[in-house]
Amino acid sequence: MKFTKTGDYGATTEILLNDHYVAVPKVLNFTGDADGVIKAGTPIGSDGKAAVTSGDPAASNAVGVLLHDTYSDNPNGSVIVHGFVDTAKAQTHSGVTVDAATKAALPLILFG
Repeated sequence: MKFTKTGDYGATTEILLNDHYVAVPKVLNFTGDADGVIKAGTPIGSDGKAAVTSGDPAASNAVGVLLHDTYSDNPNGSVIVHGFVDTAKAQTHSGVTVDAATKAALPLILFG
């Protein structure tokens, strides 16, 4: 059998504080994303794109936080909607600052 290796999958980054969480499946939208990857810890909006995380305090459209790195060749991701997220790990890995508006938009997620 012949196969072609296209990427390294399986290496995960742990952004959770503990094992209590609820995640829902979400097809992510990579429009305008040149890298082809949305990293774990990125807040996700209802449109499947990275959520607005800065600017007007009432402007965050976040519905959850991405659990694992997700790639454009397989855009199916898991979005945490309830649980405990390690803010430092999530921000370091994703490069996205989780601001107060995003935290307020996600009342069932405790950022620690």
